[in-house]
Amino acid sequence: EDASSAVQMQVFFISDGAPSDHTFERCEHGVAVWEEDPSFKGIFRGHARLYSCGETARECRPAIVRRVRDECCKAVKRLFEKFGVDRLHFHTVGFGPAQEEFQVLQDMVANLPRCSFQKLGLSANLLTSALSSLTSTVTQMRTEGGSSRGLTLRAARPREDAAAFHQQPRYINPHDNWDIYTGDRLVSKQTIVDDKLVDQPLEANGTGVAVKHSYFAQGAERVAFRCTEVGVQAESREVVAVGFPLVAKETLYEEQLLNARFHKNMARAQARGQRLAKNFNARMQCLMDSKEKQDERMIHFAPCSIYEVLDDDYTAGHAWILAEPMLEGQFHKWNNNGGKLHTPIGDPAIDEIPQVFSHFTWSVTDSKELVCDLQGVWNRFDGFTFTDPVIHFASNPHHNHRRRRGRRRTDKGDAGIKAYFETHRCSELCRQLG
Repeated sequence: EDASSAVQMQVFFISDGAPSDHTFERCEHGVAVWEEDPSFKGIFRGHARLYSCGETARECRPAIVRRVRDECCKAVKRLFEKFGVDRLHFHTVGFGPAQEEFQVLQDMVANLPRCSFQKLGLSANLLTSALSSLTSTVTQMRTEGGSSRGLTLRAARPREDAAAFHQQPRYINPHDNWDIYTGDRLVSKQTIVDDKLVDQPLEANGTGVAVKHSYFAQGAERVAFRCTEVGVQAESREVVAVGFPLVAKETLYEEQLLNARFHKNMARAQARGQRLAKNFNARMQCLMDSKEKQDERMIHFAPCSIYEVLDDDYTAGHAWILAEPMLEGQFHKWNNNGGKLHTPIGDPAIDEIPQVFSHFTWSVTDSKELVCDLQGVWNRFDGFTFTDPVIHFASNPHHNHRRRRGRRRTDKGDAGIKAYFETHRCSELCRQLG
């Protein structure tokens, strides 16, 4: 019943050690090799003697342990496939002695979104704190998620160390887990200009694009990979990175991977945010009395490019990849699409700017749109650079059902706009901007 509804769920799995299910399992020879053999009296190497299936018992016992571990991991994955990645949080907690082995708990949440593992030792205070922290994610999930009913979650890819995010190599080797698209394998590169998709040239000396096969981050709708445009050296024929490092973003769902509209709508949202930011920046420059104040309050949205590539690994033999420049600096989030506000910088004069901008977008569009889910980087010289915004569109009787379906799952319409204004408190800057 829950699988077909929009209910949000959280699973909290606590264990005091490795699973003991393997002690009841039989090996492929039909022998319970993990059970004690009562016919043997005494102790063998400090332990009770176990049943044996012969010389292969040493192989059968670890094979059973691996089988139990794999079944645990598959069970978690089936939950995500059934309920949807945007509706489920799954957390494993190891509550036991420091020397206890919790590898299975870690494996259960590896390479899956919205998952975590915590090792708490035997501290009741740490357990209470963990429960409180994890419970708070339910509210966040309820407000941020959209519905993924009818969509098929893609097979999980490996996740790379987040520390590799800023390590862009000069030479791009397919043996280092890079997917390279050059020549006929790169169909096109396009971008959004004035709400239209137009062709865009590659970087100087570029002949294609390369995407890391393993991802480094995952969100409610997409997964992020390291990416770069590439060229080929004339003499050595080696593939080299050209231009600035990029971040490639692919959808989490099979159906959207082959749907160009999904990627275009993502790019349009970012381009729309930039057009509104241009208006906002012009107004801010008139209000601020120094260039320093102007610079640190400017808002930008990362420009997007859409690459169409040919790849037999995809169902239809081709796919679309959305890419944008890699943002430099510490990543922050100032608000979400459900009215939650954040102050990550700690300077009220700076942290209020994204909230003011969201209000400004609603005002300047005559209460038709509100740009939120503002996340990205900030510094005092360039101001804010955002990525992956959400635009809530107000209800309009002239917007038919078909048009509504073309919008992103994270667009909550009137409910999202209402949630924003329930927590937003207008400042003097809001009033100055009208």
